[in-house]
Amino acid sequence: MTGPVTEEETPVGLAPEVDIDSAWWWQALDAGQFMLPLCRECGRHFFPPISSCTHCGAQDIEHVSACGGGSVYSWIVVHIPQHPVFEGTPPYTILAVDLAEGPRIFGRLLRGGPVQPGAAVQVPQCGCCLTVYRSMRSLVSSSCLM
Repeated sequence: MTGPVTEEETPVGLAPEVDIDSAWWWQALDAGQFMLPLCRECGRHFFPPISSCTHCGAQDIEHVSACGGGSVYSWIVVHIPQHPVFEGTPPYTILAVDLAEGPRIFGRLLRGGPVQPGAAVQVPQCGCCLTVYRSMRSLVSSSCLM
């Protein structure tokens, strides 16, 4: 099964609900950086950003740069907008992406063609209110391929 891909360069979106645990992550996106929390105890990345490791429960966490590349785990094509800000934008595709660093994260697909399970995707930009991905077929190069 494949799904359509939107053609806009900058998706519309809602402002995030920033809390004390995720504020650093949103600030990094605003600064053009894609980062993940990394547990210093077990050495694993996790998402979403919270105050303790989702794998071992340790609270010794650091924030590290991540490549933003991964593979499509699953997706859904939205045909009916779920909020007024998205009126006029459907259909669009939301991806579940297994990042190269390990965590699974969700984001909106921009350009790139039909969706395939396991397809390589990359965060092309930061600094927006959503995490967005491009199909690797539409990118010239990537520093992080699976």
